Amino acid sequence: MTEHPEPVQLEELGSLVEIESYQAWVHALCARYHTDTHWLNYFRLKKGQAKQLQDELIPLGRLAQRLSPRFSGAKLRFLPGSKQSFDAELIESTDRVAEIIEITLACNGQQDALSTECLVEHGFVPLYSEIAATGTKTNRQIAEPELVSLDAQELTHICFEMIRYAVSRKSGSGKYHSGISLLVAFDDFMLRPTEEDQDYLKGELLKLRSVFKTVYYVGLSGFFYFESVPTASGPSPR
Repeated sequence: MTEHPEPVQLEELGSLVEIESYQAWVHALCARYHTDTHWLNYFRLKKGQAKQLQDELIPLGRLAQRLSPRFSGAKLRFLPGSKQSFDAELIESTDRVAEIIEITLACNGQQDALSTECLVEHGFVPLYSEIAATGTKTNRQIAEPELVSLDAQELTHICFEMIRYAVSRKSGSGKYHSGISLLVAFDDFMLRPTEEDQDYLKGELLKLRSVFKTVYYVGLSGFFYFESVPTASGPSPR
């Protein structure tokens, strides 16, 4: 029997889409994997095009939602498997490239991979505790995780440290020039929905230096958003 093709093909990810419609377009691509259990688990495990969808296009969709009032009529294009030193372009209606964007996730990569497997195997993922596993990728065994609670300030600190490391890693790579902007996506579900927590995190983010034109800090839930631009005296909010 011929295997069914993946619901989303690589070339589709590079479509030129109006910025106002970009997030809805990404959601429509993701929805194709929700037709049956096989493709849903495929999506959860970030196989094939599902990995770029979740790690790069969903964050780009969140950014599009924030930038669309400023760039009305512009279009976004993701560059799948890009060999360039960036991942996406924001093109104005005049065909001028207004932004070239590198995308990164602020996360614990190993735990992120284990969490997708844990979701498939156990049906849930702990938000705060680490997932223990034994074996290799081909024969991994994941114990049912324990649910724990952490102090809110500790969670904000953990969140910041992952972001700090992501910005530092990209800035120190030597691959990027000052004309590129950086989109840092992170799991803001762990933040309390209070102005106090947001203001604290924004204050810490302003201390981070980078080589990028602008750094966009984008929460994956859509709750948190912040921009900083470099100045002679250090980063400042936009």
